[in-house]
Amino acid sequence: MSWPRDRKKRSAKLNKSSVQLKKERCFSFFKLFSSFFYLVVVAVVVEVVVVVVVVVVVVVVVVVVVVVVVVVVVVEVVVVVVTAATTTATAAVVVAVIGVLIVVCYVISEPCLL
Repeated sequence: MSWPRDRKKRSAKLNKSSVQLKKERCFSFFKLFSSFFYLVVVAVVVEVVVVVVVVVVVVVVVVVVVVVVVVVVVVEVVVVVVTAATTTATAAVVVAVIGVLIVVCYVISEPCLL
């Protein structure tokens, strides 16, 4: 590009290129800001997904433990009822087994209930 000989035209051309350079800098800053904003949004989304996954896993573990405890208690109550009809000593052993199973299930599920 040739420079104009007239001083005013040359000054206008310099001003025009200066304005263009300022616009490019502003655009670069905007690109940088938008990239940073994008990274922040991605980080927040990843954090939310991780929290949701952890909550779902804890809920599933608690539900499974509760179902296992209920099934064990029902089975043991049925066994106790049937056994109590036969002998008292056997019923006492079954009650002890129920107690042990309840304690074991509680110890297993306690960290999930916190």
